[in-house]
Amino acid sequence: MPHDYALAEKSRQRISTKPKEAEGRAAFEPGTLGKIDKVVRERSGLRSIANKAYPQLKLPIDVIYMLERIRWDSYILLPLDPELSPKIPAGKFTFVVLSEAPLDILCFEQDEIWMRKDLRERANGPINYGHSSLAYKESGLSDPQVPADQRRANAAKPVMLAGHLYFHEDENPTQGGGALLSWDNNSGHFKPTTEESLGNRIGIVKSLLPAEKFVPINLAGGRNVA
Repeated sequence: MPHDYALAEKSRQRISTKPKEAEGRAAFEPGTLGKIDKVVRERSGLRSIANKAYPQLKLPIDVIYMLERIRWDSYILLPLDPELSPKIPAGKFTFVVLSEAPLDILCFEQDEIWMRKDLRERANGPINYGHSSLAYKESGLSDPQVPADQRRANAAKPVMLAGHLYFHEDENPTQGGGALLSWDNNSGHFKPTTEESLGNRIGIVKSLLPAEKFVPINLAGGRNVA
């Protein structure tokens, strides 16, 4: 389970007791998540996307969140750390949907990383935090005898989606706080195509990341007009 995923299950159970506050989730027995996601993935014919660059640093669970929605256009972040409280998203977030959990959107806020001295001091140029941090694999880079592109692919868990989420800058719900403005596929490590980004959305993810708010990005980092 990614990033002590059992903790994410606890977060789910916590919010599933408040059905009016969260949308699209039903209560489930611990341990069933992997089985459900495996069936969904196999039946939907999703295309996993491998890591294509040197892996980034591991993130602690207390800065990783799961994205949920409490009303049509009002979102909330559930921390993987059960000791923390949910919060309203504001600004820019880095997100992935892991291949092994295609119904979950994991994300973190870059500004929150740089506000923490312990994490900021670990980052050094290209060795920093990003999409592959959310897909971190403990085994790291494999045997140097393996071709470089395959080693990079093996160094992080494959994803279904990767990009950025953009929310209203104000956390106050009365001022638009929690509203999703747009999302994209801008990930230099996974480089998902527009087709993959739209086609790999299933179930609640399709609802959480609506196609009309998608801003396609090409591999050069500009808007994809295709």
